Amino acid sequence: HDIDAEGMLLYATVGDQDFHHKYSMPPHRMAVATVNLARDWQTVEARLLEVIEIRSNEGTGKKA
Repeated sequence: HDIDAEGMLLYATVGDQDFHHKYSMPPHRMAVATVNLARDWQTVEARLLEVIEIRSNEGTGKKA
């Protein structure tokens, strides 16, 4: 089977630092990221959009 799988685990946190790590087990890609839900909604929204941008640019060679 020639199936490439990719995905993301997104965790809610209330910590001070956001975490984002990418794993690769060719041809599969996985990312793990956190979003601090203790922050104001604008910051939470910005972080979610940042995580989406990181995912959408992974295969393009663009910097997020």
